[in-house]
Amino acid sequence: MDHGTTHNWPHGVGEILTALLEAGFDLQFVHEHRRTPWEQFPGMVADGDGLYRFPEVDLPLLLSVRAERAE
Repeated sequence: MDHGTTHNWPHGVGEILTALLEAGFDLQFVHEHRRTPWEQFPGMVADGDGLYRFPEVDLPLLLSVRAERAE
């Protein structure tokens, strides 16, 4: 099965948020997520709802940011 091509560019949280602010966006929220919809790293376990997490470590794995262009 073909899943397409994935490209990744890792950026730090500070770099992402600073770039949005410098581009004139107002941050509405920033959320950290401790579970992912895919097995991102070896050793992760699936919860009953199909999301993956580390079994013994509580780490943020994903980040959601909502920003709106300042007027």
